[in-house]
Formats: sequence, C-alpha cells, structure tokens
Amino acid sequence: MSMRVRVGDRVAEIAARRTPGEDKVFSVWIDDEERSVRATVLPDGAFLLDLGDGRQSRARVTRDGDARWVTVAGRTALLHRVEAESGAVDEAGGLLEAPMPGKVVAISVEVGDSVSAGDALLVVEAMKMEHPIRAPHDGVVSAVNAEVGEMVSPGTALISLEEDG
Repeated sequence: MSMRVRVGDRVAEIAARRTPGEDKVFSVWIDDEERSVRATVLPDGAFLLDLGDGRQSRARVTRDGDARWVTVAGRTALLHRVEAESGAVDEAGGLLEAPMPGKVVAISVEVGDSVSAGDALLVVEAMKMEHPIRAPHDGVVSAVNAEVGEMVSPGTALISLEEDG
C-alpha cells in the first residue's frame, strides 16, 4: 500500500509493505522515515502495533470513500488521498515543484520542447517508488532546473512551463 495523504494542511507520502518471510511485520514509511512495525489484528478488527522500541499502540482504520479515519493511541486523524502524479504548481501553473523529498532519476524534456497536459516531464524517486511529474497543461518547457541524480526537497523548482499560444 502506498499513497499521498493530506492531514490538515500537511501532505505526506505513506507506504507499508509486508516484510518478506514475516507474516505480521511491516516496513512503514512516512515521508522518508522508515520503521519496522509488528501488527496483530485484534478480535474487534483493530490492530495492536508493536513499534519495536518497547511501545505498543492500539490502532483502528475506518474508510469513508477515499478518506480514512485513523486512530492510534487514542488520537484520531482524517487522511485524504491526494494525487501523486504531478508536482506542486505555482499559481500561474508554470513552475513545477518537487512534491516530496527524493532523487531525480529521469528527465524526459529539454528547454523548448512542446508538451501536452499529462505528459511525464521528470521522475522523482522517493521511498523506493517513482513519482512522475506531469505537465498540468499544454505548453513549452522554458527551464529545466534539475539534473538526474540530484536530491530535491519539497518545493524545489524543477521545470518551468509556459502555456502554448
């Protein structure tokens, strides 16, 4: 499972994968932080989480469409799924920014290239997953501000795109 979620004003990338050979142990990532967590399903459908440092917490997840109510140790948060297919875009829609910390692993455009809405322009790898940064509209690439192999932080300007016409 992997998804970008909004909790209040914060956007986070979360992922969980079962550890090979361990039935109840998961690697859990929140942004770039990884933890090993043992999860046991309780008779009432909740989970008992062993955080590996001597702490245990009771957790419950309730679905509401694409949203999830998550309660851990008595604290509840409402998580909303957010699209991860494109970076943040400035108000004019021309500056594409890194949506999360990661490494640029591919750039498929150059200055002067014409692109269509939805075209993958650049790929950022984060949490062992690739996240394409897509054109929000048709346009012409006016600047490429990143290089393959570069580490980027959220909000780093990656590509400038001018509208066609």
